[in-house]
Amino acid sequence: MSKIKFALAAATLLFPLLANAGSPFAPRPLSITAVEDGVNSAGLAYTTYSVKCSNRSNAPLTAWKEERRWCAADGSGTCSRDKIRAAQAACKLRPIGEPDSNESMIGSR
Repeated sequence: MSKIKFALAAATLLFPLLANAGSPFAPRPLSITAVEDGVNSAGLAYTTYSVKCSNRSNAPLTAWKEERRWCAADGSGTCSRDKIRAAQAACKLRPIGEPDSNESMIGSR
């Protein structure tokens, strides 16, 4: 009977941790590579980066104001002052298995 009580207590304590089990598996940035520099129509300079994510996708990232503002370049408005946080947000916005625009689909003839 004590084993059952112990198992029930352990399950009660571990359930909140297991309920949030999806967060450790969220895609993470593996590398950030500069792609190109540019200037928008308002004359603001920016740099475009490619973020390689752990879910095998590449997410675009744009740095503004001399790399003081980092934004996911998908038009979502997700920005941060921290490069890593912006890269994490960009990876989370990219669905798993979504092909990049420059990747060809296998069997799509």
